[in-house]
Amino acid sequence: MYRNTILALTFGLCGLGHFNVLCTCPPDGVVDYVTIPEEQYDRNYSSISSIGKRPLGFDKATWYYNQPGASNPCIKISGASQRRIEIMFETHPRSRLCVKDQVSEEECSDAGTGSLYVCRPAPADDVYLEFYCDQGEEYDVRFWYRLVLGELPAEDNEDLWCDSRQREDYPASLLQLPSNFPMSRTTTADPGAGFALQPCSLLIFAWAVLVMLVL
Repeated sequence: MYRNTILALTFGLCGLGHFNVLCTCPPDGVVDYVTIPEEQYDRNYSSISSIGKRPLGFDKATWYYNQPGASNPCIKISGASQRRIEIMFETHPRSRLCVKDQVSEEECSDAGTGSLYVCRPAPADDVYLEFYCDQGEEYDVRFWYRLVLGELPAEDNEDLWCDSRQREDYPASLLQLPSNFPMSRTTTADPGAGFALQPCSLLIFAWAVLVMLVL
């Protein structure tokens, strides 16, 4: 009886903190993470709406706002004992998203960037990572995420694996200007012409707007 009461209170508080999304990671809704070797990474840009794409090895999930009975995304990665684990995610739209494992305190992204990088010792051989929003996002949040396990102590005896990682490689970083995109040329300004966007400047401005919409 007491156990059921405690569980009910736990889920109730968690639901309040996470906008009626149940905190049950594990055991509910566990997804086994499929690792892609780095030499096989897809280095072409893909939008978050793309189907079956894993840019830079990232997978994707969705945190659902205000859907009673829905569970937070719960991702499991195995074989982590004595290793460090690298956790990266990137939200769409940019939002404050949090992640925690079964032992550690939560880590959250800044809403302005929507991305997070964490590299720390794994708490167990099987690591369960729960993703959720803990503030006022009143919409569903889609996000790319990637988990990478570090080397064993025998291979990383100076514990430098985290320091060697690329911390800026997110799916959005693959979005580049087309190779034939016209670049602006230096011209002499006409003092009496006032401010005006030239055709090339308009193209660059349009591309910048497109990038902002994608992110």
